[in-house]
Amino acid sequence: MKGGARFPRRQYSRGGDFSQDAGRTRRWRIARRAHIVSGPYRPSRPEWTAKHSMSSQRSSKVTGPLVSTAAWSQTKRSGLGAMLLTGVCLAVYANALPNPFHRDDVTIILRDPRVGGFQARELLTGNYWYLGDTDRLYRPLVLLSYAANWAISQEPWTFRVPNLALHAGVCITVLALIRRVYGSYRAALIGALLFAVHPLHTEPLNAVVGRADLLVTLFVLGAAVLYWDDASTDKGGLWRPLAAAGLFAGGLLCKENAVTLPGLVALLDWWRGRRGNVPDLRPFLARRVLRCYLPMLLLIGGYLLLRWHLFGMLAAGTDSINFYDNPIAHPTQGLEEGDSAVLARWATPLATLAKAVQLHLVPQRLCIDYSYAAIETVRRLNDGRLWMGLGWLAAGGAVCLVSYRLRLGLEVAILFSAVTYFIVSNIPIVIGTIFGERLLYLPSVGYCMMFGLLVHLALGKEPDAPSRRRLARGGLGTLLAGVVALVALWYGYLTIDRNRDWRSSRALCVSAYRVNPRSCKVLAGMADVSLGDGELRQALEYCDAATKIAPRYGRAWRTIALTFRRLAQQSSDPREKEFLTEQALAYFRHTFDLGAGGHADVALGFAALLVERGEYGTAIHLLEQFVGYRPREAQAFDALARYLLEAQPVELRDPRRALQCIRRAMELRPEIANYVVTLADALLALGRPAEAADAIRQVIPELPPDSPGVDYLSKRLEQIEKQHAPDPGA
Repeated sequence: MKGGARFPRRQYSRGGDFSQDAGRTRRWRIARRAHIVSGPYRPSRPEWTAKHSMSSQRSSKVTGPLVSTAAWSQTKRSGLGAMLLTGVCLAVYANALPNPFHRDDVTIILRDPRVGGFQARELLTGNYWYLGDTDRLYRPLVLLSYAANWAISQEPWTFRVPNLALHAGVCITVLALIRRVYGSYRAALIGALLFAVHPLHTEPLNAVVGRADLLVTLFVLGAAVLYWDDASTDKGGLWRPLAAAGLFAGGLLCKENAVTLPGLVALLDWWRGRRGNVPDLRPFLARRVLRCYLPMLLLIGGYLLLRWHLFGMLAAGTDSINFYDNPIAHPTQGLEEGDSAVLARWATPLATLAKAVQLHLVPQRLCIDYSYAAIETVRRLNDGRLWMGLGWLAAGGAVCLVSYRLRLGLEVAILFSAVTYFIVSNIPIVIGTIFGERLLYLPSVGYCMMFGLLVHLALGKEPDAPSRRRLARGGLGTLLAGVVALVALWYGYLTIDRNRDWRSSRALCVSAYRVNPRSCKVLAGMADVSLGDGELRQALEYCDAATKIAPRYGRAWRTIALTFRRLAQQSSDPREKEFLTEQALAYFRHTFDLGAGGHADVALGFAALLVERGEYGTAIHLLEQFVGYRPREAQAFDALARYLLEAQPVELRDPRRALQCIRRAMELRPEIANYVVTLADALLALGRPAEAADAIRQVIPELPPDSPGVDYLSKRLEQIEKQHAPDPGA
């Protein structure tokens, strides 16, 4: 009989109480619609059980080749699905490969000498932010991957190729996870395809530093798959739990949100019991505790102890978080009469939740920045964003309840997103940013699971499933398939189009300005881009708009000071030049008063302006304070060394201190050959010309032959040799 052997209906009408079997039949039919169980329902009649158990024993003698063929078919489908997902990822992200470095890429990769010099020990024990003194992020595996990339090539596309490969690996892991959770290859393939093309994932792919999100997602999902397989069999040894523990440890060393893995595994174990795949609960839980939960808790404890040993703290306090990056960290700041600090702290995450749901469903208006005042804190009960967030919470809870009653499985996908989003929602702990698209990379797996399952439920059973009933036939099935294809194509188009925004800093800032024109960071970014392009008046307009939104935003005042300095340099009128210089000095001082003088361009620009006015003493004092605050800024040490060598009056000169500074600069950035000129000048000032000449001779062979620095250093070496050559007559 098609669909497998069925219990004859007439046996229910020959007397006896079959109400229990009838109830089981109804529950079984509901479960089969969700593809939770497979095969025909077998009532618990003794004669039926004995009959079919004997028939199954007889048939088991001839089903060996059939089982092998089925396993080969499943492996083949998985391989084809992996190839399809890899091809789709390459198709939608191919135009992202040639994009340049942006924003944090410059700070974390280009300006970190640990990465360029492959200083493995420092990478394994140091802070993720090389120049950061407040943020305590420990991500050594990510830094090591950057250093390995740098050792191979410094081109931006060579850094994005691994990101693209990691994204394809995550998509394949999503396919494997959904296939195991729901038992449907079709639902898994649809969900994984949606994950591959979703525009929310453009930030982790285009921003090289998004590799942290890619790695942690790959490790967490891979560990979840292994833990699922380990619970599916009593055999297999220890390799699965050991491999899963290794992946979990790797995830913790990539990004902090890997701590959500125990919650995900608990959710999947609950779903396994809900499906009826746990025959005996007590032995199952004992085995899971020993092989799964206890190792994860031990790894989390070891990770926290390691952080404490390296940084002396488990996490940075809210005082170290900038208000403009995350206003939730300072809920009392900027409150007016009638505003509530409690709502600012605990209700604002509901507003960001509504934003996250919106971007999952309609990812059309994406932005690189959501800091103040793109997302302001919720301060009053009449804020619509609060009620929108509560509405989404209520809707999600209602869907979970209905799905739980009908055994559809949607609650697993929703809870998956909830568990992974909770840690970055600023509810349990306050993180460094109020919201970011990269934070949704792991939670979006749950959304893709739900989408794939909904399509699967609408289409009915898969063609090879042993069931007669399919909810969608003919036109309806074709319509649903067309809708899925249109959604995938729309998402793919948005992804390709979004990649174009990352082709330059101006294009990225312009796209952000269109979405969040009230973000003070976006306005300051537009001002910096305008300043770099020489559009000085436009830069001042953007800075003026930023200071109106955030009067104490130091980055805007910094750009104003740099712009006035540029205007003074371009002015040919002495009076105007003097006026613009005074304005620049005033804005530099105001920037330092706001506590925003910790940036190298501010300190160097202010010091250079002071030197132009002949105030060497003030410039030297300023840079001494700056390098004490930022002891890893090589450029500041070089500038301080030069000012100590050429200061006026002569009493301010200190060649020994200059030699210490320039050696520190060369230690921090050994790849910058120009520092050897300052080193030679310091050695000459100390009366050591032979050492100065030797220092230049050592650098020249390391430079490319066509480098312009070769000619300059050669001339400088010749000049030193002529001036300090021994007198033949003497």
